[in-house]
Amino acid sequence: MPKESLVNTAFLISGGGTTMNAAIEAYKNGEIAGIRPVLVISSNKDAAGIEKANRWGIETRVCNRKMFAQEGRSREEQENLFSKALLELLNGSGVTHVLQAGWTIYTPDEVIAAYETEGKVIANQHPAEIDPGRGHDFGGIGMRGLAPHCARIAYFWMSGEPEPHTASTIHFAASGYDTGDLISVVEMPLRGFNFVIAPEDINREKYREELVQRSRESQQVLLPIEHQNVIAILKRFGSGETIVGYRREIPLVPVENYPILERARSLSRELFPKG
Repeated sequence: MPKESLVNTAFLISGGGTTMNAAIEAYKNGEIAGIRPVLVISSNKDAAGIEKANRWGIETRVCNRKMFAQEGRSREEQENLFSKALLELLNGSGVTHVLQAGWTIYTPDEVIAAYETEGKVIANQHPAEIDPGRGHDFGGIGMRGLAPHCARIAYFWMSGEPEPHTASTIHFAASGYDTGDLISVVEMPLRGFNFVIAPEDINREKYREELVQRSRESQQVLLPIEHQNVIAILKRFGSGETIVGYRREIPLVPVENYPILERARSLSRELFPKG
């Protein structure tokens, strides 16, 4: 395929870049056609993912809000400068498709709006299920890293809902945390839920310790599923398909379980305050 017809793709990362690395490796091995990874932007100058991208020969840049903090400068001015810098990096590399893979900071609304045009996409990878349009789910502020895994497990423990599972979710980036329409959801069953824990008991030390352990196990088991989900989306990018999002017909969490959901989310943020 001629270079001019390839889809220039950027990855936004904040940490180890394991999913980004798996995707670039799949591209280099010929598993993904039609795209060209041209840029990796990290919000963290010390992110291990930067070195991984460099080893593949992919251009890397660091960009975050703190770079534009200055005495006397308002938050609005800081945000505008951050947005401008991010767009300049993306536009400078001719990027039309962006994948947020472990990007832990909020993407400015101005950047989101610039990619809500025909032929452009910003997609976000999330390690749990979300419910766009309703918002009672396992996304949002604080739901990053291990926290969404923990919240999902705690929710099933307390609710006793059948068929416990979590999922690798890819959705459109939108204004607000984890609010964009769904693109691809790949479920993963959660094992060992043969009892129910009352919400008033979930904070006992033995359950807290098991939650931490199970959350880490869930993250590791879900990781290869996340990799394959991202690779599948990149293939769709390269095919020229117009990506259309969707929303759930049935609520992810029934109304009567909202208090349990909030308890699970609160506990997960307490156990994993840094994600």
